[in-house]
Amino acid sequence: MRLGSFFAELALLTSAGAFGEEAAIKPEEVLTAEDEAIATKIWQTHVPQSGQSLTVEGELIRAVEKLRDEAQRNGNGNRDKEHVILVDYLADTLAKDAVFTELQQTRICNITHQLRQNDLVELDDEPYDYLMSRIVEYYKKYGSQPREINPDLWR
Repeated sequence: MRLGSFFAELALLTSAGAFGEEAAIKPEEVLTAEDEAIATKIWQTHVPQSGQSLTVEGELIRAVEKLRDEAQRNGNGNRDKEHVILVDYLADTLAKDAVFTELQQTRICNITHQLRQNDLVELDDEPYDYLMSRIVEYYKKYGSQPREINPDLWR
């Protein structure tokens, strides 16, 4: 059962003028074919078949796809504290980074806040694709970065 959508709320906020004229999603903020190709390459080279990635970009993409899969395939039926760890990793890594505008940081925070909610099953691809575009943007800025395995995360 779908209980809400970040983009529906964003549309309401935008129409009410909460974010101003700049709030409309710009073409460069959507998942382009180039971004998708880069994300696929990261997935193929930095995301293992099981377990965590040893790179920041690989783990970010793995987190988005784990969350998308759990919501869309299972309706969050198997959701647990480890899914929250994945959401927190996305928020902690992306939302505070200077590579993004203030509006982009706000959107990342809003999306991750929505994904953190236990009663929300986000079936739309839009929030996941938005995060994926930001991950590719982050990767373009910083390149491949090593990361430590989180001992609390088994998914």
